Formats: sequence, C-alpha cells, structure tokens
Amino acid sequence: MSFLRSLFGSKKPKKTLAIAEPGKMFGWKAGTWIEAIDTTTFRLPGQLIGEGEKIGDIIEFSSDDVQIGFKQTPDQKSVTEILIKLETGQSVTIRRSAQAMIVAEDQRERKIYLTLPEDKT
Repeated sequence: MSFLRSLFGSKKPKKTLAIAEPGKMFGWKAGTWIEAIDTTTFRLPGQLIGEGEKIGDIIEFSSDDVQIGFKQTPDQKSVTEILIKLETGQSVTIRRSAQAMIVAEDQRERKIYLTLPEDKT
C-alpha cells in the first residue's frame, strides 16, 4: 500500500489556517472548502446562482443544518445577497468563483480553515 501511495501521492487535501477580517472582500475560488473555527457568516453575491439553477447546484454544505438566507430586491424578483452562517466545524464550498465577505457585528477577525481544490495537472 505504501508503494501505491508513494507512486500516486496522498489524495488527502491539506487544510490551511486563514484569518479573515469582517467587511473586507476576498476572492473565493471555486472548489475551495471553507470550514468555520468559530461561528462565521459569509455574504456572497446573489448573482452566484443563475436563473433556473438550484442552490445545491452551486453551493455545497458539509451538513444539512447550515443556515442560509437571502436578501431580495424590493419586488422580490431576484436575489441580491446570499448569507451563509457556519457554526464551528461546519464547512461550505462554491462551484463558481465569487467575491465574498465575512459579516460580523463585533468586527472581530475570524479564523477559518481553507481546503484548496486539487490541481488537475
């Protein structure tokens, strides 16, 4: 087994610790998993989910109890923001790259784990 592992390499993705400041935009690369160390809320653009697409087509959660909310235009015809609240240990990934922001009333930096997508090379 160790021969195969050395031949093909380990497939276990590596977690990287990051510190994110609330209110600052950051690029979220498609396929990157973000895991909350503390309760953390993320704001994503409503345009992330296109017309006719389902949330599950674009956003994947580690568990069914992750909280998700939406802000809509006054006429309620389109979504302007997607809010995702992760509790400790919960994670989320998006299948389309986007700009995101951490939302926090206390303005305290949040520690998160990032698991980058595997290179296809």
